[in-house]
Amino acid sequence: YPKGYNLNYLSFGGYWIGGIKGRDTLVSTGVEFTNEFMPTYYPDGDIIYRSIKDPEAPEYIDAVSQQDFIAVFADTLSDPFYNGYDYLTGRIHLPLGIKITQRSYAWGYDYAEDFIIFDCELVNMDFNRLKNMYIGIFMDNDCSRENNYTGFNDDICGFRRTAQSRYIPGLIDTINVAWAADNNGDPDEVGKFHGDYSTTSIIATRILRAPTDSINYSFNWWVSNIYNIE
Repeated sequence: YPKGYNLNYLSFGGYWIGGIKGRDTLVSTGVEFTNEFMPTYYPDGDIIYRSIKDPEAPEYIDAVSQQDFIAVFADTLSDPFYNGYDYLTGRIHLPLGIKITQRSYAWGYDYAEDFIIFDCELVNMDFNRLKNMYIGIFMDNDCSRENNYTGFNDDICGFRRTAQSRYIPGLIDTINVAWAADNNGDPDEVGKFHGDYSTTSIIATRILRAPTDSINYSFNWWVSNIYNIE
C-alpha cells in the first residue's frame, strides 16, 4: 500500500477462537502452525466477489462497496492431511464447531481508501454449548518493501487505548487500536526516504462493534523467529 508502490504492511492474518466445549478447553486457529479453518462445502465455500463500480456487471447485485468479498469457513474438518497435528501434544484437531461468515468491504475514495471493514458472523454448529469464548485476531505484518527478504525482521508494534480528540479540546477518545510499523521506515542505502516508496506508514486493527458492550481487550506480541539484528 499504496497500490503500485511495492510496499507490504501485512504478510498474513487470521482468527484464533477459543472456548470451553464440555470439559475441554479448545482453540481453533486460522494461521501459523496448523490451519484449522477450512472453506465449507461447495458452493457455500466459494469466495463471492461483488462491486458497485459497474451497475451493468453481475457482481453489482447486492454489492456494498467497490470491492466486496464474502467467504464462509469452519473449523469442523478434522483430518491430519489438511489440519496437521498439534505441535505440542501431537493430537489431531478437535473442533469447536464454529462457522464464520466473513464479509469485507473496501472503497477507493480519498476519504475511505485507508481502511477495510471486516464484518464477521460466528455460528455454533455443534449441539454443545460453548462457554468462556475468546476471539483473537492474529497478524503477522512484516512491514517492508516488496522482495526485501530481511526488511520484515525489525517491525515494532503496540496497543493504544486512548487518544486526544481531534475535534473537541480536552476530550480523550477510547480507541483500542493495535498497530504495527517498520522500525526505521526502510531508508535507502544512503539513509534517505522516498515518500510513499518507503515503509513509513502504520497498519492498525480495531474492533468497530460487537454483540455486547462489555468487551475485555488483551494485546500480546511475540517474536516467532529469532534473528541477529544489528
